[in-house]
Amino acid sequence: MKKLIDLIENLGEQANFSAYSETEIAELLKAEDVSEQLIEALLNADQRVLAEMLDARPKIVAFLAPAEDDDADENEEQDEQDESEKENTQKSNQQARIVA
Repeated sequence: MKKLIDLIENLGEQANFSAYSETEIAELLKAEDVSEQLIEALLNADQRVLAEMLDARPKIVAFLAPAEDDDADENEEQDEQDESEKENTQKSNQQARIVA
C-alpha cells in the first residue's frame, strides 16, 4: 500500500502528469503490479472504492476543547467550603436562638 501511495504521489508531482492518457496511467500502474480493480478505481476517481481498498477513512472529524482552568477548580472548592461554613454558622445561630 505504501508503494502505491508513493507512486500516486510521484505521478501527481510530475509537471506533465495531466498530459498522460488513461491508457498511459493504467500502464504505469500495471508496471508497478497494481491490481486491475484499484487501477479502475483510480481512473474513475471512485473515492468509496479507494477508501475501502486502502483501508482509509474518507471523512475524519476532529475538534479541540479548551483546557479547564485549574484555578477555577480551586475557586469552586473554596466556594463550596465557604458555603458549608456559612450553612454551619446559620444552623449554630438558629440553635442559639432556640436555646435562648
